[in-house]
Amino acid sequence: MPLLITGSSRQSPDWIAQQGDGWMTYKRPGEAQDRVLQGRHARLKALGQPMKPVLQPLSHDLSDEADAGPEPIHLGVRAGHRWLSTYFKHLEEIGVSHVALNLRFNRAPIDQTLDRLARDVLPQFA
Repeated sequence: MPLLITGSSRQSPDWIAQQGDGWMTYKRPGEAQDRVLQGRHARLKALGQPMKPVLQPLSHDLSDEADAGPEPIHLGVRAGHRWLSTYFKHLEEIGVSHVALNLRFNRAPIDQTLDRLARDVLPQFA
């Protein structure tokens, strides 16, 4: 069974890199996530470890407006599907392999939101 380390779990970055099969880290603003993941990749390489999956949670409220830019919400953003797709592409480029999308703060009916995500966002990552 794979072991994903959540956050730092009171362990050193080296321990996390050596012992975990993957890492679940928190959403960070802007370039901060880039720097953290660059450090992780360098640490894995220095320790002779293979690249390992990185998971990031994201609370999201999908705006009705496709082009709506991001507005902060608790542990995430409210934005349209075009911004969300661009953000997911950026995360993929910096090494995030999984996003746990939390729709708890979503204002639209969940079935409609899931349909919109399936139609407008997910096909770009198939």
